[in-house]
Amino acid sequence: MAGGGAERQLTYLCEGFNRKGLEVHVALCGGGYNMQRLEDSGANIHKLSIRGNHDIGLLWQLIKLIKQINPDIIQTWLRQMDVFGGLAALITKTPFVLSERNSGRAYNWNWKHFLRVCIGKKANAIISISYDGKGYWDRRTGPKVKKKVIRNIVPVCAIERAKRKQIQANAYAGKKVILAASRLKPQKNLFTLLRALQIVFSKSDDTVALLFGEGPLQKKLLKFQQKLNIRERLKIMGYTLNLYDWLARADVFVSISHFEGNPHTVLEAIACKCPVVVSDIPSHREILDESSAFFVATSSQDDVAEKILQALPKDARVKNKVENAYKNISSQSREAVTRRYIEIYEEIIRSR
Repeated sequence: MAGGGAERQLTYLCEGFNRKGLEVHVALCGGGYNMQRLEDSGANIHKLSIRGNHDIGLLWQLIKLIKQINPDIIQTWLRQMDVFGGLAALITKTPFVLSERNSGRAYNWNWKHFLRVCIGKKANAIISISYDGKGYWDRRTGPKVKKKVIRNIVPVCAIERAKRKQIQANAYAGKKVILAASRLKPQKNLFTLLRALQIVFSKSDDTVALLFGEGPLQKKLLKFQQKLNIRERLKIMGYTLNLYDWLARADVFVSISHFEGNPHTVLEAIACKCPVVVSDIPSHREILDESSAFFVATSSQDDVAEKILQALPKDARVKNKVENAYKNISSQSREAVTRRYIEIYEEIIRSR
C-alpha cells in the first residue's frame, strides 16, 4: 500500500463497496502510506508473508485464503497479483477480474508479461482505466474475455471538504506556485520538467515550484536541480498525505509523463480546480481537450515552459479551462464508479 495512485484508488473502491454492503477482503504483502486509508475503508485485511517478488509461497497462501473465504469474485489490482492472484483464482476455479492500471507502453516484453498475458486470457473480465489500456488487451485476448473501461474515482466531496492547513495557506505568500506530484520514475519525464522550470524562473521572478513524490530518480533529480542552480525556487518535497491542501494552494499543476493510465494526481488537480499542463498523450486526451487543459510536447522543454507561463495568470481563458475540466470528471464519483464495478461482478456471477 505504497504512495501511488493505484493504491489510493483501491482504498476509495473498498470504501464504496463497504457502503454498498459488500463483504470486502484485501490480501496484500506490505503496508505503506495508504495502509491507514485501507484500514479505515472497512475492508478485511489479510497480510501475506513474502521473501521476494517471485516467492512461490505467495501462491499457496492465496489458495489457502481463497478456500477459507470462498469469495464470489477475485479482483487482482497490481501486476504481481495479476500473476499470483490470477493463478490462485484459476486453481480454485473462482471467477476473477484483472485490472489494467496503465497503458501498453508501460510494459517491456519479457517472461513476466508473457505470463501475465497468458493468465489474462483466462480472466472473466479485464477492467482498464483507459481506452489505451483496453486496446493493449484487445490485441492480446479474444472476445470471450469481457473488456471494460472504468476510470478512476475522483473523490470530489472529500476534496471539497478538505481545508488547507494554516502553514500551507500562508506558505509562499505573494508567490505563484507550480506543483507536480508523481513517483520519481523515468516515465514521468521529470528532467524535462526541471529544464522547463529553469526557463520559467528566468521569465517570472515571483514563481516557485514544488515537486512531491518518491522513487528511484530522487538522488539524480537532486543533483540535476543543483546543476541547474534552481534549488532556491524548486523544492523536492517527498511524499505527502495532504496533496489536496497543496493543490488548493497551487496556481498550476504539471504532469508531462511519457505515458499514463487514468492519471490520479491530474484528476485530483482538476477536482481542486487547479489549471493543468499535461503531456499530449492518449490517456490525457481521453479526459481532457484544448478547452480544458494546456497540452505540451513531451520532448520540448520550451513548449512546457511556455504553457506553464500561459497557465499561471488567473485570466478568463485559464478560468474557462478550469471549469471545463471540472465538468469532464463529473461522471467519476465514488458512487458511480463503484456501481459500474458491481454491475460487472453481477454479470459474471449470473453467467456462471
